[in-house]
Amino acid sequence: MWETDWDAPPPDLRLSGPVTSRIDPDTIELAYLLFWMEHCIECAIPDCYSVCPLYVARRDHKCARLRYGIHANREFRGLHDFGADVHFRRWGKLESKLSYGPATPARARELRARDTRALALVNPVAAALEGVNPKRRLNGAYTLLRDRSLAAATRVRGGAARAYDEFVIEVFHAGDAPVSLIVEIHQDRLRYRESFPLAPGPNLHRVPFAAMDVDLSRGEGRILVHPENDAEVRLVFTWLDFVRYTPAARRARVAPARPAANGAAPVTDGAADAMPAAKVKCVAWDLDHTLWRGILVEDGADACVVNPAAVELVHRLDERGILNTIVSKNDHGPAWAHIQALGLDQMFVSPAINWGRKSENLRQVAEELNINIDTFAFIDDSPFERSEVQSELPQVRVFSDVDIASLLGRPEFDVPVTADGSKRRLTYLVEDRRKEIAASFGGNYDDFLRSCEIHAELFPPLDAKSKKRALELIQRSNQLNLSTRRYTEAEFEALLADPNVLSLAWRCHDRYGDYGTVGFLSIALGETPVLQDLVISCRVARKKVENGLFHWIAGELRARGHTLLRGMYRATSRNGVLLDALRDVGFAEAGEQDGARLLELPLDRDVPGGTIVDVTGPATTTPAPEAGAAR
Repeated sequence: MWETDWDAPPPDLRLSGPVTSRIDPDTIELAYLLFWMEHCIECAIPDCYSVCPLYVARRDHKCARLRYGIHANREFRGLHDFGADVHFRRWGKLESKLSYGPATPARARELRARDTRALALVNPVAAALEGVNPKRRLNGAYTLLRDRSLAAATRVRGGAARAYDEFVIEVFHAGDAPVSLIVEIHQDRLRYRESFPLAPGPNLHRVPFAAMDVDLSRGEGRILVHPENDAEVRLVFTWLDFVRYTPAARRARVAPARPAANGAAPVTDGAADAMPAAKVKCVAWDLDHTLWRGILVEDGADACVVNPAAVELVHRLDERGILNTIVSKNDHGPAWAHIQALGLDQMFVSPAINWGRKSENLRQVAEELNINIDTFAFIDDSPFERSEVQSELPQVRVFSDVDIASLLGRPEFDVPVTADGSKRRLTYLVEDRRKEIAASFGGNYDDFLRSCEIHAELFPPLDAKSKKRALELIQRSNQLNLSTRRYTEAEFEALLADPNVLSLAWRCHDRYGDYGTVGFLSIALGETPVLQDLVISCRVARKKVENGLFHWIAGELRARGHTLLRGMYRATSRNGVLLDALRDVGFAEAGEQDGARLLELPLDRDVPGGTIVDVTGPATTTPAPEAGAAR
């Protein structure tokens, strides 16, 4: 569902005519109810309403981070009979609580209709009372009532958890240039973060539910979505949902295996009359005497020379958007090492290299890639292996190694060559990495953060854009703000120009996307340096960025002969989270001074978790002190 309480039709409403969704609601058994609402990435209410330069008032005087709210665009259809037309302003995001439960598509549409009828009564009354009640408290009361009502309407009887198949993102990008969409899930901590490329026009991304490390039965947490790099872009969402497919749809997506009565190899339902699809979407390669000449376990890597015709075909298939995978009986470690040595490891998705039955491996690859088994082709030099696959999976096309040179001329491989062909492979490679990560963490959050490859770069904010962004952070941040000091532009310019103050901002990115500039600090350099300003964006909260930051600062100050860093923390009702973060870094309270808590960080100790995030700084920050200077 969508918060359309504050919507207004965009002036250029019609985009390209009605757009048909690629997801049929009749194939969806259940969708987890999400109520997508308008929020701000840098939210610091209520102070930001008076100090934020980007504040734009909605009718209820809260901040409008979406230009026209969330508008129900009837030119599109998805889970509902409209598309959610969203024009993001800078810092705009969509967010939903994970506090509801499952609903059938029909039930979701029924709840949406009920909400629309209620708003038709609430909004006019709230508008009539605006002179007496400018903050529209009637709308706020209805929002609270709606939240409780939706939770009750979707509560699972007996508390039983529901399994979901995928998180689907179907969105129309109305702009002319590609953008990326960030999806994050927070539940106790950051559980999932991914960047999805959006080309102009329609886009569809499917994320296996198991890869997202989220428990929707808990009734807590949140999911948020926003364009990368604060892009101001217009997107129309038709699906942004966790879904569970009907049994018939699930069988159609991947042919299920059932064991034979005598315990022999599994057979496929409907195998007797199964037929290949019209076009091939994925080619599964054998290795020995197919992708290369020789047998790896017998001849060794040096003797296994690549088959040039096979490699050429791998690249030509990739250009057409046809995926390549591996189904080979080999020891995984040595085989994959040889593929890497040949420079081919980025060409294959979800490889199955083991000593199991090849038909079973093909089924598993199809399930992992989430494409139908009848769109596969299998290339193997062994008549036995080809026969085994043909017998168990008659809907898979089977070819010998001698067919390699002629395959591109066959009609089932005749698909258009597009500029986006290789992007399909890259999307699956990212998914492969995500699955490996999800399987290997075992609940270790630090390992998860390391896998994100977060990098922070410290720099002096000297250009106009950097100064503006740093000042915005100072003006807006409440929760992650050491002093809550609000500088004017003139005061901030003076701070940056002070040679006795080390002033640095920092930007962050990780393997999934760019966070932009997310922090600012100032340290008064004296006999004992004093941290006087520290502001951190909530974009990187709880990602151990501050640990890496103070690991770098401690090294910088040690190099200048200092042994202690002090900080002046002024407590507010909102910034206790920063105090917790500083304690995690190693700061300890050492009394009070001028109404602030005095914190101290010994510089002769390692900062806990200081190497989880990679931090680099400017080659030179401030001039080194003269010899013999007091410390």
